[in-house]
Amino acid sequence: MKSNKLIAKFMGVNVITLDDIRTNKNPYISSADGYLEDDLEYHLSWDWLMPVVEKIESLGYELIIAESRCKINHNTDHSIEEVLHLELICSKREATYQAVVKFINRYNAERRKDVAQYDNNKLIAEFMEFPTHTDVVDDRTIAYYVGESIIWTDNTENENDYDVFHPEDMQFHLSWDWLIPVIHKCFDVAEDGDMDDIMHHLQVADRKPTYRAVIEFINQYNKTK
Repeated sequence: MKSNKLIAKFMGVNVITLDDIRTNKNPYISSADGYLEDDLEYHLSWDWLMPVVEKIESLGYELIIAESRCKINHNTDHSIEEVLHLELICSKREATYQAVVKFINRYNAERRKDVAQYDNNKLIAEFMEFPTHTDVVDDRTIAYYVGESIIWTDNTENENDYDVFHPEDMQFHLSWDWLIPVIHKCFDVAEDGDMDDIMHHLQVADRKPTYRAVIEFINQYNKTK
């Protein structure tokens, strides 16, 4: 089942193929070293499924199971928002399994979005030539001082020094105060016709497509440097 493979990847379980077994020329035994997809039993056994529930809870969520109803909520100091509510005509285990699968699909989609957002914000920060700092949360990563350029910043939940932001916390996609200075620099470096797409969206004050146009402009600009 494809959903079992999805869960296995979420859990960090190695899913192997018969070709892997033949290549290794070793007798196959389901173990921590790897499982064939057909041997995964998340849909059949609470012993397989409950560790998945526990991992979801470890990520800051609560999973409420009642008969054939499942609900997953954020469970942090910042939010108790409902993430998923599922009611099915089936067993409690099957309802839990379906809720877990839906959660993982949404979780993976959000993570992909977060990675893209991080990359885009880092792209803009480097285009703007913001001074770099060591991030206080993770000293293996880089943060950027934006204070001389951005119109207004909200440092309320910023764990770095004032006006020093990690790319994950930058708000170019959320705020004109962040985006407008970037557009100004785009104008400064643009050739004739390069700003048409940005201008088209800017004229109707549509921030999201303007942001996307800025990202595309910077990518194209970097190719010509």
